[in-house]
Parts: sequence; C-alpha cells; structure tokens
Amino acid sequence: MMAGGVSNSHHENQLSKPLSHYAFPANIRSMAENPRRQVKITCPACSQHLDVTELPPFEIVACPSCGEKLLVPLQLGNYRLLTTIGGGGMGMVYKAVDLSLGRQVAVKLLRKDLAEDKHFVESFTREARAVAALNHPNIAMLYFFGVENGQHYLAMELVQSGSLDDMIMKRKRIPEAEVLNIAIQVASGLQHAYQRGLIHRDIKPGNILFNDGGNPKIIDFGLAEFHTDQVTKKPQQEGIWGTPYYIAPEKVAGEKEDFRSDIYSLGGTLFHALAGRAPFEANTATDVVLKHMTTPALSLKTFAPDITDNTARVVGRMLAKNRANRHSSYDTVIHDLQLAKQNLQTKGVHRVSTDVKAKVEQNMVKTTLLIGAVVVGIAVCVYFLWAQRKQIFGSSGGYQEMIASTTNAPAITTNVPSSTATQTGVLVWKPLWDNAVSSLNQGAYPAAIAQYQDAMKKMDPTDPMLAWGQAQIGLCHLLSFKTNDAVQAYGGLIPTDAPLPSPDAAGRPGQLPVLIALVMTDRAPAKGLLDQLDGVPGWAQALIRFHLGIRCLSREEFTAAHKLLTDYTTTSPSDDPRWEWTMKCENRANILSLECETFSRDFPSVLELQKQGNYESALAKLESIRTSVTYPTLVTRVEGVEAALKQELAAATAEKLRADEARLGAIFQADKQFLEKIDTTVPAHVANYVFAPLANAYKAALEKMHSEKGKEEAAQKLARYQGLAGLKAFTVAEINRKPYKGGVISTRTGGEVKGTLYKADDDKLYFKIAYGDIPQLWRNIPPVEVAKIFRGCIANVADAEKKAKLETALAAFKEELKVK
Repeated sequence: MMAGGVSNSHHENQLSKPLSHYAFPANIRSMAENPRRQVKITCPACSQHLDVTELPPFEIVACPSCGEKLLVPLQLGNYRLLTTIGGGGMGMVYKAVDLSLGRQVAVKLLRKDLAEDKHFVESFTREARAVAALNHPNIAMLYFFGVENGQHYLAMELVQSGSLDDMIMKRKRIPEAEVLNIAIQVASGLQHAYQRGLIHRDIKPGNILFNDGGNPKIIDFGLAEFHTDQVTKKPQQEGIWGTPYYIAPEKVAGEKEDFRSDIYSLGGTLFHALAGRAPFEANTATDVVLKHMTTPALSLKTFAPDITDNTARVVGRMLAKNRANRHSSYDTVIHDLQLAKQNLQTKGVHRVSTDVKAKVEQNMVKTTLLIGAVVVGIAVCVYFLWAQRKQIFGSSGGYQEMIASTTNAPAITTNVPSSTATQTGVLVWKPLWDNAVSSLNQGAYPAAIAQYQDAMKKMDPTDPMLAWGQAQIGLCHLLSFKTNDAVQAYGGLIPTDAPLPSPDAAGRPGQLPVLIALVMTDRAPAKGLLDQLDGVPGWAQALIRFHLGIRCLSREEFTAAHKLLTDYTTTSPSDDPRWEWTMKCENRANILSLECETFSRDFPSVLELQKQGNYESALAKLESIRTSVTYPTLVTRVEGVEAALKQELAAATAEKLRADEARLGAIFQADKQFLEKIDTTVPAHVANYVFAPLANAYKAALEKMHSEKGKEEAAQKLARYQGLAGLKAFTVAEINRKPYKGGVISTRTGGEVKGTLYKADDDKLYFKIAYGDIPQLWRNIPPVEVAKIFRGCIANVADAEKKAKLETALAAFKEELKVK
C-alpha cells in the first residue's frame, strides 16, 4: 500500500498485523544512544516534560506528576508518528507530522517479513520511485521513501474523508451521476499511471479515498507492477494478491495482467457502487474467485433497473470475461463514461422539457387553428383505420376476438368513468398500460396500480382488457404484501351469476383472467391450471407462470416460486405484438427468482446454525441473505429469525459472561494465593530495606499470573518495589559520588553516629569520624533517618523528571514504613 489511507472493506477479512510483525530495531526502539534522536513529550494536563527516548513506540505511560495517560511517539527521520490509522497486507499506516514542513502526512511501515525479503525490497523500492514520480489530482502522492535503522517506510499524502467502500456501507447504492463522476476521475488517474509504466492490480472501493473537497484519490499502489517488465507468473509463485470481489479472471488463472485487468476491477467497483452489491457473491472467497473465472456477470440492471442503458452497457463491457472484449484503451473507457454521464444529464433535461412542452401545447390547443388541425387529423386517422381494419386487427372481429371470448366472459366493474373511451380507445390507453408494466418490472408497485387504473379509465366498458387490468392490480397488491387488497382485486373478476370456467378454457383469453383469479383466491387448485400450460399460447403461459409464481412466493413456497418465475423468463414470446407486454416483467421475475433461490439455499443453514447455538455465524449468514432479498415475505422471515437470534445470542452471551466470571474468579483466587505467599515475606524485607529480592519475586510472579486481575496486582507490586530498589540504588551511588553531611544520625539501638556519610553499599553505610571509619548496617538505621538520607540525596538531582520519579518512590517508602 502506497497511500495515506487504509482499506477496511466489509467484504474483506484483512486483519492488521500486531506490532511484532513490523521491524522496530533496538536503535529505533531506544534512541538514547544518539542525542539527535532524543524524544520528549509534554503532558497536556500539567505541562510536565517527559523523556521517553528509551521506551518502545506507542507504549502508554503515566505522567509522574498528574497520572495522565500518554502515548510514546515514534520518530523516523523527519517524521514523528502520532497515532495508528490502520493496516493492510503490506504494513501498518500511521498518522504523522513532517517536522521539517509542519504538515500532517501518512507514514507506512513495511512489515518485518517483507523487509527481510531482498528481492521484494528491491522491487518495492523500484516501484516506490515510480509512484513518487506520479503527479495527478486523483492519485494520492508519495512524498518520501526511505530506510531508518533497518525500518523501511513511506511518507504519503494524508487523505482523511473516507473511502468509496465507506460510502457504499453507509448509503448502499450511490446515485448514478455521482458514480460516473468518480469513475471518470479514477479512470483518468489509472491512465496517468499506465502512461508512466504502472498498473495498479488491486482497484477496489477501499482503495478509492476522498479528500476534503470530495475528489477521489487512488491509493495502495503496493501491488503495482511495471507493465513493460511483466512476465507470466503462476499463482504459486506470487500468490493471488488482490481482492476476490473485484479480481480479474486472468489474474486468478495466473496469466499476465495488463491495464485491462485494472479496467475489470474498476468495472466491478462501479457495479458495487451502483447496485449496492458486488458482481459476484458467495459464502467463501474461493467461490467468489471461481465465479470471476467461470460465471458471466449478470446485467447491472438486474440489481439496479433504474440505471440508464448506457451506464449498464459500459460497466458490462468493463466486466467482460475475455479481456479482448473490454475497452482497448483508457481513452475509450473515459469516452464511454462521459457519454453515459451526458446521456444521463440529457435524460433529465428531456424530462423537464417534455413537461414544459406539454403545458405550452395545452395552451395552444385553445386556439381555433389548432382545433381545426386536430379535427382534420382525427378524420384522416379514422378513415385509415377503417380502410385497413383487416390488416391491422385481423378478420372476423379482429382485436376483440383475439383477446376475448364473449361466452361466459364476466362483466368487470371498474368503478371508474368511461366517458373518455372511444372506438380508438386502444390507442389512448396503450401508453398508460405500457407505463404500468414498466413500473411493475421496476418494483414500483403503487405507481403501477395507479397507471393500470388510469389505463382502464380510457377503455371501453366492454373491453376485455379491463379484466387483465384488474388481474394485474391484484398482482401488484400481492407483490406489495397487501393480501386482502389482492384478494379483493382478484375476486372482482369472478362472476357471481354465471357458470365458472373450467381449466381447459385457459386458452381462451376472456376466460384466463377468471381462471387465474380463482386460483389466486383459493377457489380452485393451481394444478388444474398448470396442467393446461402445454396447450395454450406463449403469452398465456407467461401470465399463468408469473401470477402463480408470485402466489407461491407469498405463501413461502420458495422452491416452486423459483421454478415458475424462472420458467416465465424462458417462455417463448408471443408472435402477436398485442401480447408483448406479458413478457416485459422479466427483470422483476429474475430478481424475485434469484431471491427465492438464495433464500431456499441459504436459510436452512441459518436455522441449522441456530439449532447448534452458533448464533454469531447464523447472524452473519442471515445478514448476507438480508442484502439479497427485497420481497416483504422474505424480509419478514429474515427479520423474525434475526430478532430471535439476537435474543438468543444475548442470553448466551450473558450466560457465558457469568460462567467466565466464575471461571476467572477461580483463576484469580489461585493467583491471589500465589501472591499472598510472597506478601508474607514483605515485612521482613522492608524492615531491613531489602527491596530488590521483592521486585524480582513479583516480576517472576507476574509471568505466572493467569488472570487479568492477578496480573494487574502483580504489576502494581512489581512497580512499587522496583521503585524502592531503584531509590536505594540511586542513594548508594549518590553517597559514593558526593558524601552526605546530614548531621547526627540516630540508630535503632538508641545510639548516635556523628560524622560524614561518605560511602555506602547494599548492606552498609560508612561514616568518617575523627578516630576512623564506623560502618553501620542499613537495618540498624531507623526508617525516619533513612527517609532523611533519601531526601537529602534527591535534593541534588537537577533533572525534573528523574527527581519526580525518585520522590514518588520516597512517598511509597514512607507509606510502607509509616514515616510521617
């Protein structure tokens, strides 16, 4: 990764490596040997200065004055690392400050195992230089690449306003115009890199960040290669680097990559942004990778039917399995994206201008001249239709015989006025009907119902198409999960004063809506109607399969629904253009069929995981189903099981916590008993001012603690007696450096020592008097006198931090030995 950002995609399980994976040589971890590397920090709470040169980077330390928790920074060259941003496959990334220029940057530390690979470092260095030479507004800049005491690192542009991956997670689907703007800029950045010999090899939403101005920046050229130097590599030679949801088929196959591989990954990224899901999804990364190689990508419009055809076509071409069928250059990619953007803008303008034009024409209709022209036009049309009636409508009754048989045909009550219906009404209602079919296909069911009703208002009261309008309205209600409204709509088709048709009347158009209504309202079995499929025309087969498929879906008969809806999409279309509309719900059928397949395949495993008590895995799998279904029945089932799983998970978690608390309590009791054995030796050691053995004992105990609470207590005691041992060692060294003249010193036996304390070791103190030297054991000096000696030696210390540390130890000494 060569950029100031980190990919944390919800599709990826890339865990940040622990600090042990990164090279922190001793002369970086402890910089005291080099005065230029001395690191000091200031406590923001009390302004105390702390020298943290010898502490490891990013360790938490407490301010000796106020106890504020502080973070030890790491300095590499002119860069001081402040906080961790995240990590990827090649290294950790940190927010840092450039001490020379005073600007914030991102610094990446190369992983230790990669830094030890000579060939990798040589290649990485060469590519880093190439990336540093890139200068493009849509590529994050690389400022510096270097090595500091064996640690390879990069300093990069800091890009902090989120990624495309974050945007998709938050908004699921990104508006088409916004995605096209991003796509054009990213393609321009990739073109700039390619013109300078680089292909990216890991384009994905997580590697497209945004700056404060909202402009996209390509990051992570860590997998980049020079396209001019590439040779074919086998997967076992280099591993399948890259992200499975967007990886090009040729990369999976171990073939040579080129710029078209980046185009494929960009296409997958755009698909995800527009559809709210990746082109291929599966339970495992391996299955996803295999789909990239073997399964053609579904049309973008399958998951995003509102996307314009131009955009869907561009993305589809970018995702071609054979790279020869993809764009031949970045110029053609950018051209097609710009054309799609222009088409989208034109479509919006056209929609506005059409509304304006309609209003103008309404005003112009009022003029006498236009009225005359309209009258003449109608007369010509009527004459033409009458003269050509056989060619247009067919013989023996024409259109009405084609769509209806008057025998036993029900009288449809629409509750709508029919004053606008005329002999040419079919030409009036047809556009409204087509709009309704289109809305149904897009899943806009309330709009479809209103449009069917508007179309029916334009029909003659005797027009048999009224029955199909009523049936389609019932279907839309059922798709909206409004079962009562659906039953009412279908029920209006069933005659109450005439014999009901039998299933063998399915081939007669006027009877088919009634037969469908009988099945949809449970007044007739579905089997009888399905048995007639082979003997009816394609348009009738399509309508039967679509309506009954939705019926099965509403009843949670997902396998049957999947088959009927899939069969609907493969039904041979009618040769008669008047029944073309029956096959124009293919997109909706595909989506619902896919949802049924996904649900019936994956939902049982969720229930099995629930049965096993594996609630977290069940919820994760359920979430993948949730993102794939939209039909209310499916959503309701998912939400019901999800609520139950969460409740069971909460109960299981609470039980686990109780069990853990009991288990940890038992472990702590064992740790406590171990510490108490050492505690019994404390009084004797402390009374004789022997602190080092206690420190060693608690240090050994810390390594044997199994509970967090035990470790915490051991660490506290270790710190206390290390501090006391350090205080005594400092005092011995200070006396040997500079004699202590503290006046008369009392002893525990009631005597006094008058003289200069000029020498000391761990066991004795040596006083110089007129008649020679008098040695005294430390244990013979009372605590109050020892405290006085400690204080007198501390007074000579100039370094404020060191002095504070010693005074803290002195306070602990007084507390231990009850010195006031």
